[in-house]
Parts: sequence; structure tokens; C-alpha cells
Amino acid sequence: MRKNFTIDDLQYEQLTDNTVRVASCKNKNLTSIAIPNQITVKGFLGFNPKTYKVTDISISAFKDCTNLKKVVLSEGITEISSFAFEGCTALTEVSLPSSLTYIRGNAFKDCKNLTNIKIPETTRHIRKNVFEGDDTLLYSENNLLLYKDGSICFGLADKKNCPSEIVIPDSVKIIAAEAFLNCNKLKKVTFSKILTTIGDEAFRYCENLTELICPPQLEEIGMAAFEQCYGLTKVVFSETLINIGEDAFFRCPKISGIRLPDSVVDIGYMGLDECSPYCSWEVHISPNHPLREELEYLDDRLVVGDEEDYDRDDEGLAKLKAKSEQGDAKAQDELGYYYWMEEDDAEQAFYWYKKAAEQEYPPAMADLGRCYTGAYDDAQIDYSKAILLFTKAANLGCGNGYYGLSECYANGWGVEKNLEKAKEYFAKAMELGCESDEPPYEEED
Repeated sequence: MRKNFTIDDLQYEQLTDNTVRVASCKNKNLTSIAIPNQITVKGFLGFNPKTYKVTDISISAFKDCTNLKKVVLSEGITEISSFAFEGCTALTEVSLPSSLTYIRGNAFKDCKNLTNIKIPETTRHIRKNVFEGDDTLLYSENNLLLYKDGSICFGLADKKNCPSEIVIPDSVKIIAAEAFLNCNKLKKVTFSKILTTIGDEAFRYCENLTELICPPQLEEIGMAAFEQCYGLTKVVFSETLINIGEDAFFRCPKISGIRLPDSVVDIGYMGLDECSPYCSWEVHISPNHPLREELEYLDDRLVVGDEEDYDRDDEGLAKLKAKSEQGDAKAQDELGYYYWMEEDDAEQAFYWYKKAAEQEYPPAMADLGRCYTGAYDDAQIDYSKAILLFTKAANLGCGNGYYGLSECYANGWGVEKNLEKAKEYFAKAMELGCESDEPPYEEED
């Protein structure tokens, strides 16, 4: 059971036996705060004190601390969660440690006076809307929204005007998470030569993007960075690439194969697995590749040697159906997605989503929940079942489950309409990651 500790003006929530996070601020009148990298909690009657490391700032921890002007985060803190400092309208100065790895979406939303903040070069994972409502730290160049020193690209300045071609300025080292999510017209991207990081979901759903030629200093491709880029045919990795995130090239059916450089030492789950339900593609590696044993699960799709001619096969759908018939929940969920996206067959999609959901596979629970909201067929609407499934998926840590709950409360589907609950669940969906970054409700002016 997790414990809460209150020390001075801050409440901490226990994460593990040795770590805590800042859960909330108990003093809304604070003007400055230095957040420590550890706390010591006294035991019973003051004996057996225990020290905990402070690792992150929780969702909305300092929300609406309107008198707060200065924040200092100690070395050792690794994450700032969504909405952590939302509405801190007096905040002008924030000092961030080099240990900071993640800054989640809307972390500094509506901090309209924040002018003095330097993002460490070691902070690679940044959401595109981290400074939502604060234009003082950003500028626009050729319809691209950039951080004040030009090192981070947050996406398009005019989101409604998506071009067919984008040239990332040479000053950019990081493309923020979700930067170009759903840019359906985008066909070509020319990257900065010093780019090191392509963030999570940065080009997800860019259906007309045709090729990825990695720049010479690229080190990391984030989770789902190119998921469902249906037009992607050519992928060339740089020799500096180290990490490929989970689902990075999932559902990219036109890729025939890739060569994986020896520099890659970490590949997330499904990072290079079958990219779509209906095709398989080859992964070419050198005989001495450090991940050779780890990649043997690819079977005949793993090609050891220097061959660069990739032959596409069409056996993937048959394999997916076979796995589904054998009871593989993930395969069943993917087959449901195939029937929905490729065959426009709501009945078959529902059938396979239901099969997978019965095995308590969280993504399938959320997908089946969407079926019951009428997303695919009005005849399937059953809001009570939808809410039950979304709740189960959310409780198992599925972001799409939280998004479904947000949608239900935003629209009054099976529950009383409640905008605050819709916002709360949407924030949790963003924290965990989900298929849409657009709230299912109208934002208030």
C-alpha cells in the first residue's frame, strides 16, 4: 500500500520502496520553492527514519499556485508530469536539472509570464504542448513552432495548414512528441543535420509520408513515432542510432525491409515487429550485431549479412489469422483493427475485439468499448457496456481506456455529462499515451 508524506509545504506519494514523487502543494501562497532530491521520514516515535529519493512531479501538483514565482528542481528528479504547473500565472523562473528526462504535455500550461527557463540538452522527451498558452518561449519560422533557442521543434504553428513538405531548421536537435501527429498531407521531411531525437508519436498517422532518411547524428526514434504511416516505403537508419521505441513502425504496410546498424542496442516491444496485420518485412543485420540473439524471434524475417535487396511477402494476414484462431489476444485485437480499417467490416471487427477483450487484453477492451459507443456501427451502441470496458482498461493502465471515459463524460454517454471528469480522464489518457491527443470536448476560452 502506497503511503503519503507531508513535509513542509509539499505532499509526497510513495512510488516504490525507495522513491516518492511530489503529489501536491499544500500552500497555495508560496512564492518560491526548491524541490529536494530526497526526503527523510521519521518512523514510529521518531525512530528508524527512512530516506526516499524524489524522482518526479505528479499531475497538477502545483496547479493554480498563482503566487509562485520561482521553482528549482534538484538534481536527480527525472520527470515533470502533465499539468504540473498549470495556471501558475506569476511563475517567471524555473531551474531544471540535467537529470530531467521527461516533460509531459501541458506541464507549464498558461504560465504566461514564464521567461527564464532553460531545457537541459539531456531532456529528450518533451511533449509538443508543454508550454500551451504561453507564447513568450516559442517563435514561428516557416510555419514551424520552435523553442526560443531553436533547439526544439514543437510542430506546426498553424495546425490547420499542413504542407506536403517540411524542412526542419538546422538548429533543431529534438522533434517533440506528437509534433506532426495526424499531418495527413505531409509527404516529405528534410531533417536537421544535428537532430538527435524524434519524439514519441512525432509522425504518427502521417499517412502520405513516403520515406525516412535519418540524419547523421540521430540517436533515438521514440515510441510509435511512425505508427500507421501507411505510405512509408523506404527507411534508412543512421549509423549513430541507439534506441528504437515501442511500436515505432507499427502498421507501415509498404515497408519491404530495413537494415539495422550495429549502433542500435535497444528496441522497444514491437519496435521492429510485423508492421501491419497483412504484411511481413525483413530486418537485415550484420553477423556481429549486439541484438542478434534478441531478434531471433523474427525467424525467417531476420536476415544476417549485408544483403540490401528486400523481398516483400504477403503471408502476414494468414499468420495473423492463425494466431488469432489459436487464442492470441494481441493478434485478435490486431485482426479486429484490420477488419475495421481495411475491410470496413464492423461485424468482424466487433467479433475479434470481443474475443481479445474476453481475455482481459486492455487495448482490446478499449477498442470494444468504442464499438459500444457506436464508433463503427450505431446498431452496436450500449453505453453501459462501453463504460464498464473503458473502466477495466483504464484500471489496467490503458490510456485509450481513460480517453473512452473522457469521451463518455464529455458527451453524457451512459453517465451524467461532467466536463471536469472528462478533463481529468483526458489528462490521465495523455499521461499514459493514447491514439488521440485531441480532447473529446470543446476547450473553454
